[in-house]
Amino acid sequence: MGLLKCSGMTSPWVIIGDFNAILDDQDRQGGSSHLSTIGRRAFHENVEWCGLLDGGHKGPKFTWQRGNLQERLDRVLMNEAWRLRFPRAKVSHLFFYK
Repeated sequence: MGLLKCSGMTSPWVIIGDFNAILDDQDRQGGSSHLSTIGRRAFHENVEWCGLLDGGHKGPKFTWQRGNLQERLDRVLMNEAWRLRFPRAKVSHLFFYK
């Protein structure tokens, strides 16, 4: 994963989706103790390089589960201009049922 071309962007912008990567250890619970940090490091570098902020969330902490592994892969990332333009925006994680 290369760095996003976002330095110098001043317009409000937001990225929403399943990034298939975690930002830190608190975004993961259970599973094997062996975890590659290459993808996590690249994702974290892109978020920092672009000056993105996590939109936070209400609801369940984790958005993906397989067996006893749970991770927060779905996020809303925004720049400061977007947060200032839409200060009342909220992110909700829905509950899932088996």
